[in-house]
Amino acid sequence: MVIDPIIIDFFEYNSIFMQEGLVLGNRAYQEDWFAAVSDSLYPIRVFAYPSATWFLPFIIDPFAESADGSVNTSGDWGLVPGPSFFFHGGTFWGVNAAGDELQATLDLFEYLTLNEDFLMRYIMDTGDYPAAARIARQVTPYMDSDTLRGQNPFELFNATVGYIREIYTERYFDGFIWEAMQDQARQFALGAKDLETAIADFQTNVIGMYPNVQRADWP
Repeated sequence: MVIDPIIIDFFEYNSIFMQEGLVLGNRAYQEDWFAAVSDSLYPIRVFAYPSATWFLPFIIDPFAESADGSVNTSGDWGLVPGPSFFFHGGTFWGVNAAGDELQATLDLFEYLTLNEDFLMRYIMDTGDYPAAARIARQVTPYMDSDTLRGQNPFELFNATVGYIREIYTERYFDGFIWEAMQDQARQFALGAKDLETAIADFQTNVIGMYPNVQRADWP
């Protein structure tokens, strides 16, 4: 288990950002994380969220107004491309070629990803960017967002959708390793652990899940 120097940079930048008050310091999808969308944590204010195409219709749009209706940030948001690609999870289908329902499974997959009628309805119902860029381009002229004060998110997504790394670089165990690393980086940033302990605990957690992995010395 090699600890790339960029992982050390990741830990140390987390600490710097936390110490300088540049990040909220909470966990994603927790109550205060959602509350910051509507500015309900004022005078603490969140400047930006990095995320994927679904973030606007499923996070910013529904949580722009606070639960009691006292604050509403709809119209205060803007969308910009990040400095590099963003990857956060994904939906994967496993199909057994020897299964009894192979053709039905393939038909369903085709329906959800390529069927024009379904995708059109899905876009109109949710505002989410679809799996098929061809369909997205057809509806782009109608996708101006009130939350983004008239900005059209599909125009940006259409321009950047080709800049995506091949999915084969992702592995099924990457999610656990990423979460384990984030957890230890957060504890280091909060001052709960020194860097050496945080890295060692990160390795321990990964090895506990994948015993065939061996600990590597670092740096």
